[in-house]
Amino acid sequence: MKKDAVDAGAWVLTAAQARRFDALATERFGIPSLLLMEHAAMGAVAVAKVMLRAASEAARGDVRSAKARGRGRVLDVPGSVVLIAGPGNNGGDALAMARLLRADGFEAKRVRVIALREQFKGDAVAQRTMLEGFGVRVDVWEGASAARRDALARAMRDATLVVDGLFGTGLDRPVGAEALGLVDAVNAARQDAPGPLVLSLDLPSGMHADRGVPKGWQNAIVRADVTATFAAIKPGLLARGATSYRGAVVPVSLGVPETLYRLAGAKRVRP
Repeated sequence: MKKDAVDAGAWVLTAAQARRFDALATERFGIPSLLLMEHAAMGAVAVAKVMLRAASEAARGDVRSAKARGRGRVLDVPGSVVLIAGPGNNGGDALAMARLLRADGFEAKRVRVIALREQFKGDAVAQRTMLEGFGVRVDVWEGASAARRDALARAMRDATLVVDGLFGTGLDRPVGAEALGLVDAVNAARQDAPGPLVLSLDLPSGMHADRGVPKGWQNAIVRADVTATFAAIKPGLLARGATSYRGAVVPVSLGVPETLYRLAGAKRVRP
C-alpha cells in the first residue's frame, strides 16, 4: 500500500460511531471488550512483524514489501521494540502487544514499555496484570527526572520499531504537557538517523479522529510510518494534511459480523 492510498470500500467509523460499535459488540453481540482488544493487538503484532522484517532488509524502505515473509514466529524477526502506552484502551492495545510479542518468542530485552502514567484504566488494567509475568520492562514517563527521560528517549532512538499506543479516538483536544513531551520524543527518535520505524495504533496519537490535523495541533501529533487502524478507518485519517502523519493505513479486523458496522452507522470509503 502506498502512503497516500486507502483501500476503496473499507469501512469508516467516526469517533462517536466507534464508541457505539464497541458498545453494540458487547451488549448486543456478546463480544467482551477484552476480546476486541486482543484481536486488535494480534492484528497490530502482525503489522509490527512486517515492519521489523522490512527495517532489517532496507532502512526506510517499503514497510509492507515483506508482507509475504511476515507469517513466521516473531522469534525469527530481528530488532527491538519500544511500546508507548497511554492510560486507556490504546495503552491496553500496546500492553497486549508486548505480551503477545513475548509469548511468540521475543526476548524480554528486546521489548520494552514506556507508560505515560503509573495507573491504567478500563481493560488496560487487565492487560497490565497479564503482562506482569512476562518480564517486560515498564517505565513511567510522567514525573520522571530529566535524566530518566533522556534515557527513555535514547531507548526509543535505539529501537528498530516504536509502537505508538498513547491516545486514540477519544482525544478531542491537543495533548497535555506531559504527553506532549512523549510525543516529541517519539518524533525526534524517528527523525534521528537511522531512527526507528513508528507504528501508530488506530490513530497517530494527538490526531483528532474526525477532523484529522486541526490548525494549531500540528506539533502535538505523532508522525507514523504505518497506522494500524482498528475495525474501520477513522475520518481524520482521510482528512487534508493527514498523510504526512499517518503513513500507510492498514485496517485491522476485530472479528465481528458485518451487521455490527451497519448498526453503528459506518460508511464505506468511496472509490
